[in-house]
Amino acid sequence: MTFICSKDVHYAKALLGSIRHFYPDRLIHAVLDNDVPVADEDQMRRFPNVHIHHVDNLIQEHKLDLRGLLAKLNVFFLPEVSAALVADADSILTGPILENIDLHCELNSLNSETLDLENAVERAIFNRWAIDLQSLNSKKSLRLPTPCKFVQGSHFYVNVSTFPKSLLYTLLPDMTHTHTATHLLRAGDQGFWNYVANFDTRLGILAKQTPVTLQVGGATHRAEYDTIAHIERKSSKDFYFIHYVGFSRRFLRQRHEYSAALTWGTRLYYEAVGRTEFIPDEIRRTLRVISRTALGGLRLLLKPFVKQLASE
Repeated sequence: MTFICSKDVHYAKALLGSIRHFYPDRLIHAVLDNDVPVADEDQMRRFPNVHIHHVDNLIQEHKLDLRGLLAKLNVFFLPEVSAALVADADSILTGPILENIDLHCELNSLNSETLDLENAVERAIFNRWAIDLQSLNSKKSLRLPTPCKFVQGSHFYVNVSTFPKSLLYTLLPDMTHTHTATHLLRAGDQGFWNYVANFDTRLGILAKQTPVTLQVGGATHRAEYDTIAHIERKSSKDFYFIHYVGFSRRFLRQRHEYSAALTWGTRLYYEAVGRTEFIPDEIRRTLRVISRTALGGLRLLLKPFVKQLASE
């Protein structure tokens, strides 16, 4: 399953194409933010085996404000979903992952590493992007071992049926749906998954870490993932996701690192919904980018005046 906002729509379509290549019969759940254009939603509904959800509808059902950076926590409330593989929309699936990772656990983090909390730089990273360690000790009387597990919430498997959902209700006041430095658990849901990963045995569950996500711009380049023959091969691999993380993104697909994979997933998507849809989609995407850029420039231009008015 994946979660989609307007900025990620064209990446999400490539992700759908890549998933169908490896799992043509699997149901794909896509949770849409409010800003996803209706034309894109209607088109994705026509993609085989995609089930569309609106985040607002889910929130109305379960009465929890799980939007923004907390949106992935809606995985616990999807009808008839007992287990799910969750992927950021700006990703490509590069292999048959379900046959090659351990699913006998409550959580398997697929983008993970360890950090030495005695190292000031690594401790600062964990404090900013996972858990406020000082608050953890003062509020929960807990300390993390060093090295500790550091998991990124971009890609993971979760066994919804056995996961202690009560933990979500307990920790939700310690989370926020935006990036802030005011809460115990940082970076939206990411702090929650780090809490689970590090305290799993204390919670009576099993959490594993399987680093199979190739983070674009943050990892050594792997030339084999420039080759479509390697990507589309249905065999075990070192990595099962290519993640086009924010700072690595480019407007043109061919300007991306691992551009071949992105182009491949995009082609598979439009082969399923109709190739004639591609040009109108690109025109709409271009107009959205221009609109966001212009609005961002206007905000930057007006910022000094707004600040002055606020001080008067």
